[in-house]
Amino acid sequence: WEDVEAPWAAAMGWIGGRASEETTGLLSGRRKAGTGPFFGAGFVGFRTLSGAAVATQVFHAEAPGGLVATPAPEPRDVIWRNIGFDTNTRATRGAIADCLVVLLLVFYVVPVTLVAMAFSETALCDRYSSIDNLVKGSFIADAFVKTIQPMALVGIMLLLPPLFLGLGVWQGCHSWTENTLLQ
Repeated sequence: WEDVEAPWAAAMGWIGGRASEETTGLLSGRRKAGTGPFFGAGFVGFRTLSGAAVATQVFHAEAPGGLVATPAPEPRDVIWRNIGFDTNTRATRGAIADCLVVLLLVFYVVPVTLVAMAFSETALCDRYSSIDNLVKGSFIADAFVKTIQPMALVGIMLLLPPLFLGLGVWQGCHSWTENTLLQ
């Protein structure tokens, strides 16, 4: 149990230390209100599950968009470097990431078609006479050459999940689970 709480306690201690530094600076007059680094997210701990459930369902601010309460992910699931992004930054990055995904999906046909054309059995046999002689002489070599094109296409498809994961992290997702669900 202590191993599960250790990252959470360390993160909360760090955030609490930063918050107390900011508050001390405001109260002493060394810093003006509204300046300096602030987090776009905060964490609140509850002793009971019912208190946490009520807090996520209650309206917290009069102004629209003033405060949104969502259950926090597990501490080891949080992408800590994305906690400090404000809503505008995350919205801008989200729009850019969505545009990049649409462009990728629209133009994904181009590399797939090029790979399918370049690595087809007929293209390989026409381009390399040694492969053509090998295919004509052995059915095992023929079977292997026929698998080159599907393997190349699978290789292209394997590039997509890390690309989408990287876009989600850059976009500002708060947790790995949220990032995975956005894909």
